[in-house]
Amino acid sequence: MDATPDAGQPLPWFARPQARSWACGIPEQVRSGAVLAFHASLPGYAPTPLTEVPALAAELGAGRVFVKDESSRLGLPAFKVLGASWAVHQLLTGAPAGEPAATAPADGLAALRELAAGRPGLIFVTATDGNHGRAVARMARLTGAPARVFVPAVTEPATRGASPARVPR
Repeated sequence: MDATPDAGQPLPWFARPQARSWACGIPEQVRSGAVLAFHASLPGYAPTPLTEVPALAAELGAGRVFVKDESSRLGLPAFKVLGASWAVHQLLTGAPAGEPAATAPADGLAALRELAAGRPGLIFVTATDGNHGRAVARMARLTGAPARVFVPAVTEPATRGASPARVPR
């Protein structure tokens, strides 16, 4: 039996009424500045540059339009490294998701290197078809740990061969 619906039949609609009023709270480590302080401690950190695009603003009838330039976020051409770096931080500090780490060292990277060194056999593993894998690999390199990145066989050869930018040790 074919489970594909007929082209003329509408698909069933599922909704959760409570979702209309749901809002994501701001986690304490964001509110306190811990996440920003951690990222600022990484080599190559800089605030995201904004570029004003007056022609686009005029076309859209908006007062001003700005574009975030994420072409060099911590040495990688994407914002993905922010999530990967924070995930590595949370993993190595033993902090469960959404909870602040026990300590907020001044040099977050040195602390992560020490924590990674204290976990023999640690290997960061991820699956990706692009920038997320590069971000995890870069964080592994920064912490001195190996990484294993799995990519689908159909991924473009240039993407498969891309490696994180060189990282100072």
